[in-house]
Amino acid sequence: MAYRHIGCCTMRKILAVGVMLGGAIALSFPTMSSRAIAQETCPNASHIASTTTRIVQLQQFGVQISIPENFRTMARQDSSVSILSPQEFNHIQCLNQGIPVLGTELESEDFRLLENPEGLSALEYAKDAAVQDNTPGYFASDTICIQTIDDVEVVMREISAGYDIAYAWYRLNDTENLVQISAFTKDDLLDLLGRTQFIGTPSDQI
Repeated sequence: MAYRHIGCCTMRKILAVGVMLGGAIALSFPTMSSRAIAQETCPNASHIASTTTRIVQLQQFGVQISIPENFRTMARQDSSVSILSPQEFNHIQCLNQGIPVLGTELESEDFRLLENPEGLSALEYAKDAAVQDNTPGYFASDTICIQTIDDVEVVMREISAGYDIAYAWYRLNDTENLVQISAFTKDDLLDLLGRTQFIGTPSDQI
């Protein structure tokens, strides 16, 4: 396969169906009992991002990010971290309480630490994302975008597995590990990277 490397790319907005799985977040939606179904559905929460921002540090991933004041970060049991809008956070709270939610589509942005025993670069890892190309319903774009942010090479690629997700990878400072970022669209991913600053990783966080 021939790969196209470009410094940055803008992509069409993609409508994805269902929740983000695999490299993205995987939520376990509880089975609703008849009693829960009879309850009122989850109340709507504002999905409008605040114009006021704040800085959150994700030291385990070597970054700090500017996010809207009303957004939240949520650490998950697999050590990944999700950035959630008020509406997404509200849906998760309702689901955890067994309250029915109208629609379970989440568009969070997620950071995940990947083991990298072969010591692959971010670019090599992005290329290897194509190994499942022969799997039915699975497609990895042959377009690879590369950006350098604060002297860190960040590699981006879109992958489809019944729904489309944009991924970025970079090597964690002074380690063999890779960090994977996922977002619902390439536009969302580029916007997130534009609000990301690399700060290094303290040795006690590795």
